[in-house]
Amino acid sequence: MSRALRLLFVAAGAADAATGVALLAAPLWTLRWMGIAPPPAEPAPLRWIGSFVLGVGAAYLLAFLPLPRAAGRRRTVLEVTAVQRGAVALFVATATATGALPAGWLPVAAFDGALALLQAWLLLAPAARPALARIVEATR
Repeated sequence: MSRALRLLFVAAGAADAATGVALLAAPLWTLRWMGIAPPPAEPAPLRWIGSFVLGVGAAYLLAFLPLPRAAGRRRTVLEVTAVQRGAVALFVATATATGALPAGWLPVAAFDGALALLQAWLLLAPAARPALARIVEATR
């Protein structure tokens, strides 16, 4: 199970990093690609969001790719990104429900919420402790 979870976190990191780079380089195109109508305003706030998403993705990759000292970062990355993803999921779901964001943002809320819950379970549930230990202690 730990190998599959590590692969999941590497995939999440790669997806976040790619989305972050896309939002930085071409924010309006990225939103259209996601199926979201771009706002008429200047895309600078979208680039700012892109830098944040890139940072989250890089954190996963630095912790879960087979790099020197990566294993020592894993628990911290899971703790911090669980909070970040949970906050994003709650904000996006609320903003979508109130009409502040279009429904095209709901997959972001679902993906971030699902990963936040998985990470919280790994970190908090006694039944998950063996899996968490294998993930955190694994060197490859």
